[in-house]
Order: sequence, then C-alpha cells, then structure tokens
Amino acid sequence: MGRPAIKTPPAVRAAAVGDYKEGLLLKVIAEKFGFTPATISIWAQEAGLPRRPRGIRRTVTPSDRDRLIIRRAREIPINAVAREFRMTRARVWSIRTNWKRAGWVEPMPWNVGAIIDWAGELLKVVRIDDEKRGAVRTANGITLDPFEWKFKGKTARMLMRSQGGNALN
Repeated sequence: MGRPAIKTPPAVRAAAVGDYKEGLLLKVIAEKFGFTPATISIWAQEAGLPRRPRGIRRTVTPSDRDRLIIRRAREIPINAVAREFRMTRARVWSIRTNWKRAGWVEPMPWNVGAIIDWAGELLKVVRIDDEKRGAVRTANGITLDPFEWKFKGKTARMLMRSQGGNALN
C-alpha cells in the first residue's frame, strides 16, 4: 500500500506553476517547493501550459568566451586563435560558423560621437543605422554616408568613446 495522499495547498501549486510559466528549470522549482520535477510538470500540464521540449535549452547569444573567439578569429588567423584558446582549428571554425548561421551579429562597441579607426584613418561616428552601416565624418570634415563598418575584410576599431571633448569636429 502506498503513501496516503496529502492535498497540496492551492497557493503552493499556483506559485510553482507561476515559476514554470516564468521559465525556471523544473529541477529548481522542485527543490524550491520540495516536490519532484515530475510533479511540477504534471501541475503545469493540469494548468493548461504546454510541455517543454526535452534536452538542453538553446542559447540565443554566444557566451563571453565564444564572443572573444569570434572577435579574435576576425583579427588573426584561425590557427593562432586555436592555439590561444587551446582548442582545435575545427572547433574555432565551428563556433564562428554556427553563430554566423544562427544570425547572431556582434553589437557595435561604439556609439554616436565615438572616434574609430578604419584602415588607419580616424573617423567620428555621426549616425548609427544598424550593426552594418551608419555615417561618419573624416578629420577634414567630409561626411561619409552611408558608411559600412566592415568592408573588404577590414573592420572599424573604436579608439575613444564619445564623452566630452571634440577630437574630430
């Protein structure tokens, strides 16, 4: 004969289902309320919530380490990146191409007014349209509009953030 059924207070059940709606892991919710993950899953199902897919959750953005690998792979050869991070060239290539295929684009590290270096020329950011283009002004006052941040394998680098001071008009 099994254990006697003890009715769970509705407030506890509602709180657990609320945590499930917020996306907390079943294991975390179960430990918080002192029940098994299966029980929490059943309560969520009884509340009309859809079941979660099995397995690991896909990340939307790369980890800090993956971002650094991607950035370094743009700057130096993949062999050197692999040595630097103590991994194979294939793994570096995989990290780089998987995030590219996923459509992730690294946010720009600069803002309007920042001074950037593009192929040895100093430019002041005047406008940012998106992560691919915007407008900049050269040292002699010429505005380049539209301006692509990455062009023919060259990528702009930020030298100075825009906080006071007027380095390039």
